[in-house]
Amino acid sequence: MKSLQFRFVELILKYFSHRNIFKLQGRELRDYLEKTKGNRKISPPEFIIRKFKIRNELIQGRPCYIINPREESGSPKPGGGSSAVFFIHGGGYIFEANRIHWQAVSRLVSKLGIPVYFPVYPLLPDNTLEEALVMITESFNLMKMEFSPDTIAALGDSAGANLALALCHQNKSQGLSMPAKLILISPAMAGEDDPDILEAMNRQANCDVMFDMQYFHSLGEIMDIQKKNSLTVPMMGDFSDFPDMHIFSGTCETFYPQVRAFAERLKTQGVRANFCFGEGMMHVWPYMPAARECREALNAILRIIDSE
Repeated sequence: MKSLQFRFVELILKYFSHRNIFKLQGRELRDYLEKTKGNRKISPPEFIIRKFKIRNELIQGRPCYIINPREESGSPKPGGGSSAVFFIHGGGYIFEANRIHWQAVSRLVSKLGIPVYFPVYPLLPDNTLEEALVMITESFNLMKMEFSPDTIAALGDSAGANLALALCHQNKSQGLSMPAKLILISPAMAGEDDPDILEAMNRQANCDVMFDMQYFHSLGEIMDIQKKNSLTVPMMGDFSDFPDMHIFSGTCETFYPQVRAFAERLKTQGVRANFCFGEGMMHVWPYMPAARECREALNAILRIIDSE
């Protein structure tokens, strides 16, 4: 049974999330994003700046923030044995990171005492997914200069989970190293064309407090989803030789049927993957504040990162 705190979070999000924006059709959505892009904030919030030591590396004209505990002395040594997290935020490819992402970063750095690399990748529709992946790739390459890949956990939510998958698809195809662990929270793919999955997604949308199916169609138009590849449909393809995967998905989110199909696909391919299906949980619930279910899920993620 859902806790009272979680029900309160659902109620708040029903009225104050991006859901009304996700209802906008293609042209309306583009107009809204153009009108509001001057209000986007890409710097860490004040509570992060006060609490941690932050380094900013400019990559492709965008910042990659490296957030460290204040008490850390010196810089990590190249190829060193310490672990670190590569954090790719979600936001439907059109929104910058918000407070829940920075709160999750705060928990990661505070509880584990390890650095978090936080690339602020370029967004649609002013940029392409290819440009976003270039910036993420270069940020990951920077990280590999300071940490051995087998000590890196990549953590992505929603669109960020897709970009983490795309990074691994790309590096695998090029014979390059990947993170040791891949933690995906609520991956959500716009290029779905299986009629049974689409029908199930339409049913799921009735209980989703964050997403509207219109956004599925609008995003496909903005992304030019005709060009299907491992960047636009990252939950498809060959996942052999991928790192161990840990996937979290709520049963009350629109994209849950896709994740169920993804689970079956990985099982068929013999890929090492652990799935956590949160009964009655919403999109990206481990990052939501103030509810027992959310804290438990994020604590599980902390344990995954901290495990050998």
